[in-house]
Amino acid sequence: MIKNKLTRFLLLLAAAGLFFAAISAHAEEDKIVFATFGEHAPYHWSDTNGESIGFDVDLANEIGKHLGKRAVVLRVPKTEVIPFVLEGKADAVLGITPSKEGEKIFDYSIPYLNHKTRLFVREGMTATNTIPDLRGVRVGVRKGEDVQDYLKILPGVSPTIEASVEQGLQDLKDKYISVYIGDEYESEYYIQQNSLRGITTLGGVFLIRKRSIAVAAGKTELLNEINRALVEIQADQTLQSLKDEWLVRRIAWSATGRYSLQILLIALGLVVLVLMITLIFNHKLSEAVQERTMQVQSEHAHFENIFEHATDGIAVLDPETCMVVEANHAFEEMLQYTQAELDNTSLKELDATDAKDFASQIHRALVTGENVLFETTLMNKSNHYIDLVIHAKAFPYKDRTMVEAIARDITELKKIEALKDTILQDVAHELKTPLAKLSMSLDLLEKKIPEKEMPAVDKHLEVCRRAMIRLQNTIEGILNLSRLETLTPKSEFNEFSLNSLIRSVISELNMFADRKSVQIIDMTGDTEYFINGDLEMIRRLMVNLIHNAVKFTEKGSVKVALGCDGEFIKVSVQDQGIGLEKEDLSKIFNRFFQKSASYEGSGVGLTICQKIVTFHNGVIWASSDGIGKGTTMNVLFPIPGNTAQPSPRETRT
Repeated sequence: MIKNKLTRFLLLLAAAGLFFAAISAHAEEDKIVFATFGEHAPYHWSDTNGESIGFDVDLANEIGKHLGKRAVVLRVPKTEVIPFVLEGKADAVLGITPSKEGEKIFDYSIPYLNHKTRLFVREGMTATNTIPDLRGVRVGVRKGEDVQDYLKILPGVSPTIEASVEQGLQDLKDKYISVYIGDEYESEYYIQQNSLRGITTLGGVFLIRKRSIAVAAGKTELLNEINRALVEIQADQTLQSLKDEWLVRRIAWSATGRYSLQILLIALGLVVLVLMITLIFNHKLSEAVQERTMQVQSEHAHFENIFEHATDGIAVLDPETCMVVEANHAFEEMLQYTQAELDNTSLKELDATDAKDFASQIHRALVTGENVLFETTLMNKSNHYIDLVIHAKAFPYKDRTMVEAIARDITELKKIEALKDTILQDVAHELKTPLAKLSMSLDLLEKKIPEKEMPAVDKHLEVCRRAMIRLQNTIEGILNLSRLETLTPKSEFNEFSLNSLIRSVISELNMFADRKSVQIIDMTGDTEYFINGDLEMIRRLMVNLIHNAVKFTEKGSVKVALGCDGEFIKVSVQDQGIGLEKEDLSKIFNRFFQKSASYEGSGVGLTICQKIVTFHNGVIWASSDGIGKGTTMNVLFPIPGNTAQPSPRETRT
């Protein structure tokens, strides 16, 4: 009996051994290998037993757990990292900063840490909130750092290349250099562990660089797995715990202490497991919360990526002070300021417009909650003016309401527009003289043709006259448009009755309408409406709108109405003409746009109308139900005393 029991026990023991051996063999095969280079505490370095420890090492282990693989961290010389990965000896590289050069070889994960570069000095140097001018100062930079990035921020500085962080900080302490540029965590870790007294930081953050994981280019599936693991680690606060442990407390762990903590973590895991069993009925809720948290973290990472790589400049502004809270790379390039410099800059101080209304536009976005579109001019760091079109909108940011400003540089576009206007104006002026001579020649020719031959050539002369008149109108339209674009809005206009002006214009155009069998119907009513403006400009506006309506109507009517629309006066001119398609409604205010060549015109009439309305702080738009159903032109003017501007209306069908 005893012998049988012993036999069964030995068989069970052998089976257990085989089981655990199989598990170990499987674990050996299912692993992910990370490469690091150099000794960079507290990110990664070797303890007294030669074991790799540090923030990046623990992060690699956490990624391995989330992928269900055993993480292996290998230290290799920096020059061998690329072939090490390309030859398949390692799956990924830890703690690498993305670069354009590196993108030829690697694909990068989402950033998991912003490591900041600061200026370190001996105590006693004057503290500042901005990066000081270091020309003529002995500056040290660790070998291997991206020195070119530093030189862009510190023009005129020729740094001393230090062999290591230790060498740089010791040279600073021993007064061989006056300033050391180094990684915040790496430098402060060394200062604390080696009790280097009398060293402090100078100025704000000098440079922020992203810390990522690199894989060989084209390994999309592996990169996606690593990104998923990083999102999960961020969501369950593991990443924050690693930052607190390694980068905040900066405790130098011994191998024994490390193993003790691992045992403690295992014990805590068992406790958590017991708690999870007791809370099994809340498990589904916990999963839902975790899934939602991961989704939010993923969306946050996605939008952060869009923010950083957008071609338009994007900035988060304090609406009270116009200080830049956060800005993307494109915005920094526009103004030629670093994020650290923008932290202490109010954009209203860079406002180069005569009206100085940048701050008021940002405040309007805060008060109204609407998307505020405006143009402005700011002065960049090189004291050059840049023209910007800005979309500003209030949004919740942390525990406050901030304003997001999306800026697009239109400086070159403005120059091109100005050049185009100058060319058009010059061409128009140059055409006036030969056109006048041509007109005189036609008159002279008409007088010299015998009366009996006149019927044969009269129709040809009429074609010439009409073409000449059309060309004269086009030239005059271009010149009028050019004059309008050089004008600035007047602070004071004359007040006049819009009713009287419209009746006068209708009277002038009745003869033209009669020739086309079109009736102009006055629907302005008995209520008098007054506006502040330039009388001749508004007359030209009404002539253009009513004349166009009659021109495009064949045997019908044109209705001219006047009334109130909220705090604004509304004028509408409705015809029964050819109508417009939806795609044409967005083009009718473009210069030289004509729906049909059969209707003669200069092509700038509605462009002039839009300029006049804008000049009077109004808006103009068109509406139509489609081809053959007529068109209505609508204009809004502010009531005298009303300083608000009407919102732009979309042309619509």
